[in-house]
Amino acid sequence: MEAASLIDDCNRVSLAAIAANRFRAVRRVLVSQGITGVLKAFINYSSYTLREKWRFTYCELALDELRYSLPEMDPSYAIRIAERADISKIQSDMFPFLTAKEESDKLAISEIGALGVQCFIVEKNHQIVNYFFVYENAVSSPLAKTPLYKKHILETDAYFGPAFTVPHARGAWIMPQVILKILDFLEKETDATRVLLLVHEDTVGALAFYRRLGFKKIDDAAPVSFISSLTKSCC
Repeated sequence: MEAASLIDDCNRVSLAAIAANRFRAVRRVLVSQGITGVLKAFINYSSYTLREKWRFTYCELALDELRYSLPEMDPSYAIRIAERADISKIQSDMFPFLTAKEESDKLAISEIGALGVQCFIVEKNHQIVNYFFVYENAVSSPLAKTPLYKKHILETDAYFGPAFTVPHARGAWIMPQVILKILDFLEKETDATRVLLLVHEDTVGALAFYRRLGFKKIDDAAPVSFISSLTKSCC
């Protein structure tokens, strides 16, 4: 496999197609943000390609495994699946709390309502305080564009995507409650038999949190660096 395909997340596409996609992306940024936006996008892309994308830990949980139990949720919180009509409310309630690390979440939020993409939200006093995305098919999810070896992604896998809780609602055990709801949804409403997720090493405590919920680390999940990806197939 040629290096160009490896660099482009192991998609078997031609160098010409990759160049065309990059050109269109640059043109969109140039039109909307000018040359400063192009330079910023280039720096961010380079940082992700050369460093950040190799710092993920990948985990799995079989849906038939014994679930953890939790006390009843505070009745002032309500969990439901978001609809497209909720997008503007999510933007007004949640975006003020998002940092640069959650910038890519905004794209996921704009896709609420798309086939196979579910966004669970938590509301309290008519305010949205948490969102948690799940992709019913991991093969067609953003997970497939990470360095994770493709042999680890099955057609019956779901994928846990972006999740965020506003600061003043943290500590109320919202995330474990939402995860239980999502697991129940996947088991009853989809063909998924396993759920996958990734954790960035800078997310302090996240790996330990998911392990307490039953998730297991996938060993030898992906190349450890950009250089190693050029010498070891990830498909």
